[in-house]
Amino acid sequence: MTRAALTVLSARPDQKFALFVEAGDVDFALHKNNLDNAVGAVYSGEAAIKVVIDWVSAHSNWDASVLIVAADHGRYLVLDEPAALWPVSAKTP
Repeated sequence: MTRAALTVLSARPDQKFALFVEAGDVDFALHKNNLDNAVGAVYSGEAAIKVVIDWVSAHSNWDASVLIVAADHGRYLVLDEPAALWPVSAKTP
């Protein structure tokens, strides 16, 4: 979606633009303490950042561009069973 948005927004090279991208599902995942979906959302956000970096490198330059990465609001994760993060054969720290 980030790549498609950049394609549409850059169709008129004489017009400047701002693009806001959010991996919103990380918020929903952390509200539900769903570690798998939260980590997946972080990876999809990272992929979107890479798309922006590649686009700027190919179509613009860093003197004329800015990339800001921030959390709209942080959430915490409560691990009811932290040992579940380690393999059964490993000792829990």
